[in-house]
Amino acid sequence: VAQFVMSFALLAGATLLSTSFRNMHRTELGFDTEGVTAMTVALSWDRVTTLEERTAFTRDVLREMERSPGVESAAMINSLPLSGTRSFRPVFIEGRTEEGREPAMAIRGVSAGYHATMGIPLIRGRAFESADIDGASTALLNETAVRLHWPVGDPIGERIRPGPSGPWLTVVGVTGDVLHDGPTGETLPEVYVPYSLETLDAKSFVARGSADRAALNAALRDALRRVDAGQPVREIRSMGEWVA
Repeated sequence: VAQFVMSFALLAGATLLSTSFRNMHRTELGFDTEGVTAMTVALSWDRVTTLEERTAFTRDVLREMERSPGVESAAMINSLPLSGTRSFRPVFIEGRTEEGREPAMAIRGVSAGYHATMGIPLIRGRAFESADIDGASTALLNETAVRLHWPVGDPIGERIRPGPSGPWLTVVGVTGDVLHDGPTGETLPEVYVPYSLETLDAKSFVARGSADRAALNAALRDALRRVDAGQPVREIRSMGEWVA
């Protein structure tokens, strides 16, 4: 009887575990992993000491990646989905929030083309363009941020300010939600800002292409080497491997 009870408990636990694993595997993360490779670079402060130098470095790497054989599109984000890194700031919403009671949102610094490269849908409005990176006066919101803080009305055209000393940014688009912390994590309200405003020393470059994984890995490394061979690669793998 004792052996039967223990066997039944183990069988029930195994069934629940396999069901949970199957459900996690089926959970939509909000982006498309097929054909996408990511490379995270830990910038050496002694080589790019100012925000302007880091912005120029990112622009040059993206340009070299886009020129690489087999690369269809390339982009950059300061905190890659599933990487475990995040940056939260209070976000002042003009005409909607009071001083000192601003909601906290995750801030993602991205390049133009990031959402298209990652297969993140654009719900309404428009995505970032190259001029937005240089002008640094626009922002994108995810659906959760809109649902929480714009229950009535449309955020397109409204202004927000990430952090007490940040610049005013005009919302130009709304994107789909992404489970940055994996299938068991919660969906956070997010603000996407031009990477030219971000000061984090880690940058993740993503490339979508028709080439195989080894060729995409080599293309990303070569692009970085052509810009600055002294910058170290922290990690490089396909987005499928990140999810796994």
